[in-house]
Amino acid sequence: MMVGVLGSILALLVEPATANDVPPESSRSFADAFFVSTRAMPDGQRSIEWLGTGIIWLLISASAVSLGGTLYFLWSTQSEALIPSQSRDHVSRFLASGGYRKAIKISEEDRSFFGTVLHSTLLSAPKGHAAMVMAMEDAADEETARRLRTVDFLNLVGQLAPMAGLFGTVYGMILAFQSIVAAGGNADPVLLAGGIGTALVTTFWGLVVAIPALMGYAVIRNRILNASEVVIGEVTELIRPFDPDLRKSTVPAAKPASNIEVSGQSPQAALRGSPDELQANPQSHAQAPRD
Repeated sequence: MMVGVLGSILALLVEPATANDVPPESSRSFADAFFVSTRAMPDGQRSIEWLGTGIIWLLISASAVSLGGTLYFLWSTQSEALIPSQSRDHVSRFLASGGYRKAIKISEEDRSFFGTVLHSTLLSAPKGHAAMVMAMEDAADEETARRLRTVDFLNLVGQLAPMAGLFGTVYGMILAFQSIVAAGGNADPVLLAGGIGTALVTTFWGLVVAIPALMGYAVIRNRILNASEVVIGEVTELIRPFDPDLRKSTVPAAKPASNIEVSGQSPQAALRGSPDELQANPQSHAQAPRD
């Protein structure tokens, strides 16, 4: 759809310039100056410079794509999108009440940054708290790298757009010097205007594409990196009950150590079989969750 719209606009802009009675260079409109590259003829008429026009519209298309991508990534990297408060609250409540299986199910259904990291972390609970921390860090690194690769095309567009504009600049200057050679060294300034105009307009559009793309990439990249740190902090706080050292430190000193395992069940053991599941299937007590 976008290509069709841009093509229609280009056709409307180009059609007047291809007529035999095109006005001279001095009466060019704003649209002709910034969207169409033309070459002045010795008789005062203008003709379309197709390569220069193609470069201009290539940069305009890249600008539209990068702007749309920037807006989408800004929306998808909001705090609520990366760390949904509703999902976080549900998981926190279930973990506090011992509903570890329900917490795993919620994290599996949550496709956000927070849900992806938490799900990988909870699946490693039967292996111990240290394994959960390692799984959390690995999942956070992988999710950060995946999201950065997704937005890296903005950086690519921002780097290539000035190069395309520079190509148009060099091409426009070549046209200008060719007009000087054709006129025997005494070219009319009107004949030079076409090539110089192509050089300046392509440079203009190259900067129009590059500046917003690079700014958007920097903002989105910082959002993703900050979200990674926040998610690690949130998940670390949620899995604190799985830390055996923390559980031992909260037990009163008067109680013997042997009573700890008798009086309470660790989260790791609960994940191997909840009370409801044990009543329905006693054989599942020793099995770890498989999602």
